[in-house]
Amino acid sequence: MKDLATFLELFPEEVLAKAIDLGFPEEALRAYYGVNLFSWLHSRLEKDPRKFSDLPKAFREFLSPHFDDGPFTEVRHITASDGAKKYAFRCKDGAWIESVYIPAGKRRTVCLSTQVGCRWGCRFCYTGKMGFVRNLSTAEILEQAYEIIRREGKITHLVYMGMGEPLDNYEAVLRSIRMLNHPKGQNIGIRRMTISTVGIIPAIERLMAERLQVNLAVSLHSALPEVRAELVPAERAYPLKRLVPLLQRYYALTHRQITFEYVVIPDVNDDMRSARALARLVRGWDCKINLIPQNIPSASSRERKDIKQRTHSFYRRLLSLGITKVTIRFSRALDVGGACGLLGSKMVAGPP
Repeated sequence: MKDLATFLELFPEEVLAKAIDLGFPEEALRAYYGVNLFSWLHSRLEKDPRKFSDLPKAFREFLSPHFDDGPFTEVRHITASDGAKKYAFRCKDGAWIESVYIPAGKRRTVCLSTQVGCRWGCRFCYTGKMGFVRNLSTAEILEQAYEIIRREGKITHLVYMGMGEPLDNYEAVLRSIRMLNHPKGQNIGIRRMTISTVGIIPAIERLMAERLQVNLAVSLHSALPEVRAELVPAERAYPLKRLVPLLQRYYALTHRQITFEYVVIPDVNDDMRSARALARLVRGWDCKINLIPQNIPSASSRERKDIKQRTHSFYRRLLSLGITKVTIRFSRALDVGGACGLLGSKMVAGPP
């Protein structure tokens, strides 16, 4: 079967066993085959076995029938007015997923998707309105990053903040993180990777046991349980009274500061009562808050200005309560539907 994922999803030490399983003579294998193949696929991002020049011809010929052009049949992109780019990928089953490339000086970030759709249905998120369709494979997650790197060059940071809940696709996400961090691959530092989550408690507990220093960004959006339950239905399954102590333990173990993402929605979560509840939640431990003005594609310029003003007012309320580790994060790629909460809202119609 021709499928790049046959070998793309394997670590060097797994390649040899797969080759034997597919019929390559065990006595002809050498240990370096796995390392070199991994490097071609994950560092040099080459998908044509005929170009794997440091592998013997017999092994290259064996690999060729198992390789295709990867998990996507089509790649499109569109450039936003702020220089960010939204990429859309058509999967082999016809599903579309989206990623965002975000350049900022020397920092080059890619926002990756982990699912087609999402089961949690957060009120302000277009992906959630799709419902859950399926998890992405490790190859589909990796190739989002790799297709962007082929076009844009080296990236410095990765955020698992695109379509889907990353911790609902735990195995594929963790395998992709380890592969992107591998010294024979892109070698991106774990501390430069962030997983965004609504707060899946069993998965966070499992992640703690991995002892990885990956960053966590938690979709909070209200520190009032009754309000958060309306905005983030996961609150009903994984309430803040259980989630916050776990996040504090995660910080104590990994020494990675927790980020709380807070989309400011006028007249819903931006009053003084909301500010006081948020201040109580974060006071006394090392975490930070990202305030994000609500992104509404159909909003008029006047409405957008009002949302920004309300976000600044909420920011000042937090400062007045002594909360200083708070920033306002204005989303990139807003005009092409690539901003926070908008993936899946406007399909890319740009060039390949």
